[in-house]
Amino acid sequence: MPSMTRHPYPLAIACYLAILAVMLAGAGLASLIDPEMALGHGNYERDFRWLQMAQQGVLMASAGLMLVLWAAACYLVIASRQRSALWLVLGATGPFAFMFIALLGDKSPASGGQ
Repeated sequence: MPSMTRHPYPLAIACYLAILAVMLAGAGLASLIDPEMALGHGNYERDFRWLQMAQQGVLMASAGLMLVLWAAACYLVIASRQRSALWLVLGATGPFAFMFIALLGDKSPASGGQ
């Protein structure tokens, strides 16, 4: 039966690349929400504040999704290397630590020519 230790690795790459897509989509969507659109309405102050909060909410939601994708990418690389989940703490320190996580050796026994 073939080993399934490498299946998390392509998913980790997809999560890592999705971070850029989420960042671009969130910034693009936030730039479409212009609080000055409320100019000329009766409740300008209230509408301006609502649009400003919506813009900030989009940015915060995209930042939160990027953090989730980062944690998922780190976890999946660690899982593909069959290491302890405690290595995930290293992933919280940023991209330079991800380099060390990616350099971890595989703890699985040699799989005969694969």
